Amino acid sequence: MAKTKELSKDTRNKIVDLHQAGKIESAIGRESERPANTSQPDAHVSGVTSRRRRGISAIANWSSQHQTFLERMQQQQNIWLEAQIVQSQVREEWLISLIVESNARTTEHVVSAA
Repeated sequence: MAKTKELSKDTRNKIVDLHQAGKIESAIGRESERPANTSQPDAHVSGVTSRRRRGISAIANWSSQHQTFLERMQQQQNIWLEAQIVQSQVREEWLISLIVESNARTTEHVVSAA
């Protein structure tokens, strides 16, 4: 096997930063002025393997979607709760009006009987 030239620390760090920013290998190659196949950081250099990086990205994406779902669920729950409170107030007002009317009729009946 032929020995390859090792990249400088600055070049490696730049490539790792671009990978972590989500750039694809061809874009990294263009930005670092290196062939695309040398733009792939070693696992020991970046600290994270590409499979693990994809897993972390998938988890972050799922977490973001889950957070959005929970926020929408909370909004819907608040809307439903407000509607229930309004409905309860309407029922209470109706019940109070029935009681007042019944009390007025009963008072009128007692007064007319006396």
